[in-house]
Amino acid sequence: FLDNSIDEQLRAGAQRSQLAAIDNLGVFYSEQGEFKRAEELITYSYNLKKQRLANDEFDLTISKIILAQSKVNTRDLDEAGHLLDEVLTNYKEEDASTNIWIPNAHLARAAIYREKNDYKNAALYYGKGEKMNRALLKNNFSKEFLEELGSMAVFYARHGKKEKAITLATEAFEFSQAGLFKNTLREFNCTVNLAQTYFELKEYKLAKKYSGQALRFEYKKIDEERKISDSILLQFEKPRALAINIAATYELEPNKTEESLKVLLNKVAQGIKILEQRKTNIKTHSDLTALISQNEELFELAKKIRLQLYFITNEESYINDVITIHESSLYNKIRSRLHFRQDMKFSNVPPSVLNREQQLKKNITTSLQENKTGSINKFFEAQKQWDLFLDSLQNKFPKYYKLRYETIKEPLDNLQSTISKNTTIVRYFFIEEQLYAVVLTKNSKHLIPLSFSEKDYALVQEHTLFDFNKNATSYHTLYQLLWKPIEPYVNTTKVTIIPDGVLYNLSFETLTPTQIKSYKQLA
Repeated sequence: FLDNSIDEQLRAGAQRSQLAAIDNLGVFYSEQGEFKRAEELITYSYNLKKQRLANDEFDLTISKIILAQSKVNTRDLDEAGHLLDEVLTNYKEEDASTNIWIPNAHLARAAIYREKNDYKNAALYYGKGEKMNRALLKNNFSKEFLEELGSMAVFYARHGKKEKAITLATEAFEFSQAGLFKNTLREFNCTVNLAQTYFELKEYKLAKKYSGQALRFEYKKIDEERKISDSILLQFEKPRALAINIAATYELEPNKTEESLKVLLNKVAQGIKILEQRKTNIKTHSDLTALISQNEELFELAKKIRLQLYFITNEESYINDVITIHESSLYNKIRSRLHFRQDMKFSNVPPSVLNREQQLKKNITTSLQENKTGSINKFFEAQKQWDLFLDSLQNKFPKYYKLRYETIKEPLDNLQSTISKNTTIVRYFFIEEQLYAVVLTKNSKHLIPLSFSEKDYALVQEHTLFDFNKNATSYHTLYQLLWKPIEPYVNTTKVTIIPDGVLYNLSFETLTPTQIKSYKQLA
C-alpha cells in the first residue's frame, strides 16, 4: 500500500500503523527473552518516528517510553533513565490524567532507580505512578499495572515495608482471579509475585503455598492456537516459581536429609532444563547473560543444595558440581565481554569465517538502520542468514562455537588432571553470604567453610597509605580469616589463588601471620 498509494493522508495513517506494528513486534521479542532484537526493532521505529513526526506528537513520547523499557532489559540503565527523564520533564498535565503512558513512565523510572539500589527515588516514582494509574484506571486495571503491582510488592518487601507489600501483592493476586485475567499468564505471574513477596518477608509457609499454586496452574478452555503460544510463555516463566518453592521448602526443613535434598535438587534440575530450552530461542550472548541473571536464585540453590549434600555424604562429585556451576557463571561473564572485542584472533578458525561472522552481525543492525521505507523484511532475512551461519559454525568449528555461543552450564571435566604436581589451586567462592575455599592438588580436594562475613568487607576495601596501624591490623586479621584455616592443606611451592566477589580487591601476598611493625616486613 505504501509503495503504491498517492493519498498522503492514507499513507500517513498507514505509516503510523506500520511503526506501531514494529513496536508491538519488539515487545513480543522482549517477552520471549530476545532483548537485543527487541531493542533494535524499537530503536528503528523510534528513529523513523523522529524523522516523520513533530517533536510534540505523543506517538514519539510513546516510543521513548517503550525504548527506555527495552534498554532496561539490555541493562543500558543510564540511557533508559535519560529517555524517561525527557518524557517526565516535558509531559503535559492533561496527558497524565488521560493517557496511561505517563503513569507507566513513572513506574519505569522507578524500576531503573530500583535496579540502581536508589530506594528513595524508586519509592517516590513508584508512589507517583501508582497514584496516577489508580486515578486513571479506577478499578479496571491494565495487565501492565497488574504486573507492576507485583513488582512494587516485592520491592517493598525487600525494604521491610511488610504491610504495603502484602496489600499490593494480595490486591493484584485477587484481581487476577476473576475477569479478563483469569486463566491467563497474568494470573500465573500475580500468584508468583505473591509467593515471592511472602518469601522476601520470610513467611516461608505462605511462599511455598502460593508458589506451589503457581506451579499447578494450567490453562483451561482456551482456543488451541492461543493455548500453544501461551503455554510456551508459561513454561518459560516456571523457573522463577520453582526457585521460590524450592527455597521456601529448604528453609522450612529443620533437619535436612540426603533424600529430602535430592528431591529439591531434582526440582532445580527441572528449572535449569527449562532455561536450556529457552536458551535455544536466544540469539545473542547479552540476552543469555540476562536470562542467567534473571534466574540467579536457581543457580545459587543448585550450589547450596549440592554443598549440603556433600557435607552429609562426603561425596566429592557434589563439590565438582558446585565448582562447575560457579565457574560457569563467571565463564558466561567473560564470554559476554568477548563479544565486544573485534580485534581478537582465534587459532584454527579461518579469517574468512571470522569476517563473515562480523559482517552478518553488522547486517542485522544495518538492515534496520539503513532502511527508510519501514519494511523489515531485510531484518528477517539477515536474522535467517545469521541462524544458518551459527548452525554451520557449530558443525565445522565446534570449539569456537562452544567458546562464543554454546551453553548455560560449562562442565569442568578432569580439572585435577590438569594441575601440575607441585601446584595447589585455592578457589574462593561465595554461596549467598557464606564464603568457602576449595583447595585442589593433583591428588587431593578439600572444602573449607570460612568465617568471613559482610562486616569483614571493609578490611579488604578500606586500605589506606596514611594509616599504617590500621593496615597492619587488616593484613593480619584477613590472614586469620582467609588463609590460616586452609594452610594445613597447602604444601606445594606454587600456589594459584582464584578469588571471588570482594576478594578480587585483595592482594593476598600482603596477608601476614603476625602483625607487622613496618612495611619492610612485607618484602
